[in-house]
Amino acid sequence: MNQLLAKRNITNWLLDMQMKEMEANMIEERRMLPHESPATSNGTFESENSPLTFPIVEGRISPSPVSQDNSGTSESESIESNLIQLQPSTSNEELEISQSCSNISQSSNTDTSSVTNSSFATVHETSSASITRQLKMTQFTLNKSTKIKIDSALAYFIATNMMPYSLVEKERFKVFVNALNPSYKLPGRKTLTESRIPSMYSETPCLGCIELSEDHTGENIADVLQMLILDYEIPDWKICSMVTDYGSNMLKAVRNLNIPHVACFGHALNTAVSRIFNMDEIKDVVHKVKSIHNIFAHSWKAVREIGKIQEKFSLPNKKFPSYSKTRWWSMLELINIIIEQELGLTSFLRTYKNGTFKNLSFQDSDIIVLKNLSSIIQPIREITDNLAGDSYVTGSAILPVISSLKSKLSQITELNESEDTDINGRQIKKMYKTIIDILDQRYQGNTLLVMCTVLDPRFKIEYITYDDVSVLKKTVGEFCEDTYNSTENGSYDNDSNNQLAPQKKTKTGLSVIFGTPENNMDNFQDVPLSQKLRHELDLYLNNPIIGFEQDPLDWWNLNKTTYPIMFVSAKKAMTVQATSVASERIFSKGGCVLTDHRASLTNEHASQLIFLTMNKDYVPKPAF
Repeated sequence: MNQLLAKRNITNWLLDMQMKEMEANMIEERRMLPHESPATSNGTFESENSPLTFPIVEGRISPSPVSQDNSGTSESESIESNLIQLQPSTSNEELEISQSCSNISQSSNTDTSSVTNSSFATVHETSSASITRQLKMTQFTLNKSTKIKIDSALAYFIATNMMPYSLVEKERFKVFVNALNPSYKLPGRKTLTESRIPSMYSETPCLGCIELSEDHTGENIADVLQMLILDYEIPDWKICSMVTDYGSNMLKAVRNLNIPHVACFGHALNTAVSRIFNMDEIKDVVHKVKSIHNIFAHSWKAVREIGKIQEKFSLPNKKFPSYSKTRWWSMLELINIIIEQELGLTSFLRTYKNGTFKNLSFQDSDIIVLKNLSSIIQPIREITDNLAGDSYVTGSAILPVISSLKSKLSQITELNESEDTDINGRQIKKMYKTIIDILDQRYQGNTLLVMCTVLDPRFKIEYITYDDVSVLKKTVGEFCEDTYNSTENGSYDNDSNNQLAPQKKTKTGLSVIFGTPENNMDNFQDVPLSQKLRHELDLYLNNPIIGFEQDPLDWWNLNKTTYPIMFVSAKKAMTVQATSVASERIFSKGGCVLTDHRASLTNEHASQLIFLTMNKDYVPKPAF
């Protein structure tokens, strides 16, 4: 059997060689012919000398019938049959036989294989109407417009994912791109930095990120901001407020620009919590917490030992989180872990390294202080997280939050006056008072925040402290009237302006007979603006507030026809942000862009990349 298979393989190899040689000869002979005849309708291909007839079935030429040898042995077995495939030609639209038809007969008596009958055929030129032209190589290459689109997609990937420009020079990345499309040639760094990225930067509809290389004084900051406002042609009536930290240079810059200022609520709470940590009865306990953190931060053995103790006392297997001086909420996470792991931590401090750190063990009074701290700063952490967003309304919640903290302090004060409270209650009261003092210093008397809160249908005047409601209404009315008058020429909202424009209506029905009453709403267009505004404000304040989970912007869009004048002021006031966390995020992204591997970036290129990364949702995506 093995000999038979070996003979068959040799025969097949010899046959393949013979077929390739004959195909080459036929191709040469075909080129020497003066002309070729097309195929007839029945599948016959005729030449000058004699016709070559092959039965064509479903676009293929069937092989010749299998023959028998002279000795009358059994039918031969068909070993291989290669069919003709139709291929369009690039020059004369020819049909070539890719592989010839051959029949091999095998004799059962001699167990040898021989070629008995072989049929070879060449199908020459056919009519161009029935054959599709072969695809040219130019159709597999990239034209200029397609290459620009791919370059733009690459620039979009680099800019929005903080990839280095040197990516296009890395050999392994070139191998990957070549596997995707061998015809595509990667652009150089110069093309990206001088053409593709700047083009994307200019098409993004947002403000920029610029460098301040001079001293960060109030005058220099004000000059840079003024130039940015002028470059983007932002009119004064579109600027509602500026949210910054409480640094003296920032306050001076805002005063020089004469723009309403809102202190960052996150910075205010950060300052308040820092003062709480520095209180005499608290700072010693906080120092112990920091020292315990250092043990686990610098020793993997300590982490291993505390894990064993947690397993021993059936405590949750948790690692101590890291602590950062600039993130006060990291202290909150440490405090919560220490309270939860008090039993295991005490055992660890007494036994680890022969009790070297047993002086850091917490007393009962220390645990009470930690619990008081957690109860105070945990809500502050939640407030900070909720007011740190930049995609929803936050500025109007500042005064309600301060009012809620004052109510909590008032309840604790009343409790202290009615009962002899212990040191625990006095500590909590002192913490609340520290926070409220900071907030009052920065937000008391801020008229802009009062307008934001009143125009928010979730709050209105519920959390506003006022002596006379008529005075408050007058202040709100003046703000809305000034805002409307300043935006009337600028067309702040064309729809709201058109709603107030007088429209003549044709009298129909009973109005033709009885006329129009003097108090008809059609005459409302002739009422002075101040009177219209008082009507809207009274109607707005008399309606109930909406739920806290509802979006005030959606509410105003639904009710802008009812309050067309107030709607203009509400749109402007709702843009006030409670924190400057959005700017802080830019600094964090800048640290990811300006790394040690990208230290050669120019100021202009760094600004473009930081800007595009922060505004990736607004960067136009390349279209194909």
